[in-house]
Amino acid sequence: MEIKPKFEWRKSIVGPTLVVLAIFVVLNMISRDWFGRMDLTKEKMYTLSESSRSVVQKIDDLMTVRVYFSENLPGEYGNNRRFLQDILEEYAAFSRGNIKPKFFVPSASQNLEQAARSAGIQQLELKVVENDKIEVKRVFMGLVIEYQDEDEVIPFIQKTTALEYEITSKIKKLVDDDNEAIAIAQFTSSNRTNQGIRQFLGERYQIQDIDMTNPIPSGLGVLIMNGVSVSDSLDTNQLQNLKDYITSGGNMLISQGRVDVALNQQIGFFQGTNIQSNIFDFLNEYGVNIEENLVLDKQNGQINIPQRVGPFQSWSPLDYPFFPTVNTFDDSIKIVNGLERVQFNFCSEITIDSLAQNVTPIMFSSNNSATMAGYYNLYPNTKESPAPIFNQLNEGKKILGVIIETITGGQIILLSESDFFTDPVDQTLARVFPKRQKDNYTFVVNSIDFLMGDEELIALRSREITNRPLLSEAEGLDKNAKSRWKWFNIVLPTALVVGFGFFRLRRSKARSRLLEEIYG
Repeated sequence: MEIKPKFEWRKSIVGPTLVVLAIFVVLNMISRDWFGRMDLTKEKMYTLSESSRSVVQKIDDLMTVRVYFSENLPGEYGNNRRFLQDILEEYAAFSRGNIKPKFFVPSASQNLEQAARSAGIQQLELKVVENDKIEVKRVFMGLVIEYQDEDEVIPFIQKTTALEYEITSKIKKLVDDDNEAIAIAQFTSSNRTNQGIRQFLGERYQIQDIDMTNPIPSGLGVLIMNGVSVSDSLDTNQLQNLKDYITSGGNMLISQGRVDVALNQQIGFFQGTNIQSNIFDFLNEYGVNIEENLVLDKQNGQINIPQRVGPFQSWSPLDYPFFPTVNTFDDSIKIVNGLERVQFNFCSEITIDSLAQNVTPIMFSSNNSATMAGYYNLYPNTKESPAPIFNQLNEGKKILGVIIETITGGQIILLSESDFFTDPVDQTLARVFPKRQKDNYTFVVNSIDFLMGDEELIALRSREITNRPLLSEAEGLDKNAKSRWKWFNIVLPTALVVGFGFFRLRRSKARSRLLEEIYG
């Protein structure tokens, strides 16, 4: 009689089970630092960028991220919390455990609400529809980043666009030891202000005003210079201080046009006057010249002109060629990579000496451009005042911005508009001029980072999802073509859905007839 071996089920299960558990443990440990995500957006909005990863790798101590987010948020705000949690988990993974995110619900206790307020988290009021009525809900949506007895706050997170940039820039500010200053020098008697750009730059750099009559400090990161006006010139001392700063390897961002444009109250519109200043002689030494002209472009922004309708006055927008719009950039140049459109107002053409090898153009007008010199007829092209030159914009593209490499290792970024990053002071001018493109500020901040040798955030800053309109008429797409594409986008999806419905209906009927023939 053959004796069968006794089946010991415990031995047969325990071994494989332990192997499977060990595999899961190993995979879990590996996944802490190695993970993947498929991101189909063009800007890779849902994947931590290389810039953020390089910043995170500099963290050598514990960094705590305290998130205060209310529960049961309406619609998109609830998605914001999930997006924030996902991206913070990626930060934590790439930091190799140095970043510890902690989530709190302030409504859980008064102590948490008080802690959120003390940290600088703002309580917001949102209108929500509950029980068939509109109610006001007070919520918290912010975070605090703590690192080595210092902290940075994002007081409210209402949208996920540019959230990674905000978080990374806060982390970088905490991690970086050196915080070089930026100085703003003005040589005009006007009341030009720079509050907009100060706000952007002040989040990461120390901003100060500088008196050019004194030597410029050698430790200065970047010198920002607004355009000089009609009769402004640097005196001997100021010019020598500027030259000494550049000779010592200093960096400068200068916004300078060749024509001063001011509102003439008598004619009710703008009047242009050529600027005569030794600042142009200074720039000529580096192989660039700002011509005595204004650039006109068929691809342009709009100006608001007053119109009288009975006893009332209204403002009407009108295309204005003296406001060139730049929306084509060289992706190989970091400071413009990712920008979509930059707005110039009353800018001049930059020409480069044929022997200059140290100058790189970075911005151009469109191919449908021209220049106006001598007498400046700045009135818009209207039926009452037609300007023939507006219909003769065929001189090709003009240079509006360059980077100059100095022999001492410094760099100068030159833009051919005097008010590129200044705020309008006169309220009338504020209504007449178009609202500046957001990318104007982005370009200035990119330029500062570039000149400071801090390029990690440039690509990250431009990842936002922005407006992507159809091409303009200047780019080869006229109004009729725009209209055709508009109706094409409206009709085609509808036609496809309806056609698919008819296809499914015919297949269903054919199948029914087949079943009737088979089963009678």
